[in-house]
Amino acid sequence: PRPVTRSIAGLARATAGAPAKARVTWIGAGRPVLTAYATRELSSGRKGGGGRVGALFGLAAVALGKFKYVLVALKLTKLAPVLSMVASSLAYSAIFGPAYGCGMVGLIFVHECGHILAMRYYGLPFSPMLFIPFVGAVIQMQKLPATAAQSAVVALAGPVVGGVAAGATAFAGHATGSQLLMALGDWGFMINLFNLLPIGGLDGGRVADALHPALPALGLVGGVGLAASGAIANPIFYLVLLSGAFQVGGQLFGFSQPPPAHYRMTGGPMIATALAYVGCIGSLVAGMALNNVGRKSPRRIEAEQRGEIIDRAPTGGGDGVYDDYFAEFDDSNSRRDDRWGG
Repeated sequence: PRPVTRSIAGLARATAGAPAKARVTWIGAGRPVLTAYATRELSSGRKGGGGRVGALFGLAAVALGKFKYVLVALKLTKLAPVLSMVASSLAYSAIFGPAYGCGMVGLIFVHECGHILAMRYYGLPFSPMLFIPFVGAVIQMQKLPATAAQSAVVALAGPVVGGVAAGATAFAGHATGSQLLMALGDWGFMINLFNLLPIGGLDGGRVADALHPALPALGLVGGVGLAASGAIANPIFYLVLLSGAFQVGGQLFGFSQPPPAHYRMTGGPMIATALAYVGCIGSLVAGMALNNVGRKSPRRIEAEQRGEIIDRAPTGGGDGVYDDYFAEFDDSNSRRDDRWGG
């Protein structure tokens, strides 16, 4: 018999002369439907047909009951960016305190918004923003940019917008004397500089790849050197190196090559991209240096709050604050709420 697909709501409109057996199935849009087979066994006007209709409506009710869980899952999927942002805020707050932890997530959010603005400008579809505690946030482009120049602009937009946000935060800190805002500005400069390393899936890696496909390999070699020398000892950085190795391997063996036209960047755009990349790095370094004037390290602030006198505790974070930036507080629950002062 030939199947006829009808919605459950339309079942009541079935003709009395075409009874059918039925079963509840699902289609791609997630809407429950009834697949009816015209075998003259279902009828609202025949003896015994009412029982079958009742049974079918019972099956439909069960299907709709299950469907509500699908709707809940869809709603949770739409809320995933907000829920992941809240989860990251709680995770950072548990270690660094609510004010600093939420500020960190806020600066990450602004950085990612820079990428979103560039992707919207070029009409590139992208996935929702998802935050990963202690890693950052991720947005996936669902379509490759038309040119390498567009790839570079999308990559640089994050550090540019994020750097402006870090500078504004640091400026507000110096204007108000808030060590919290100075510290957040410093972290913002640092995280945007880290993203400009020419390695793997980092923003700098994408810029390097746009300039020339051989540059990511050089960046990977430099990154391995930094890790081997101990200059950067962070598990996240090791994941970045793995990403860079995958990128270089894909280009070397040809299993992740973009279209050849993607690399056809003329002299003008290539020079402009390189200057923008170097200029962004220089601006972030300069901003960090200016912010360090008057900024106190977390260790010094805590010591001052305890009334201790420090003979060798210069201002400006000059006591190796980044060497133990994350380890400095992991054994102290009592210092979470008041460590930053002003």
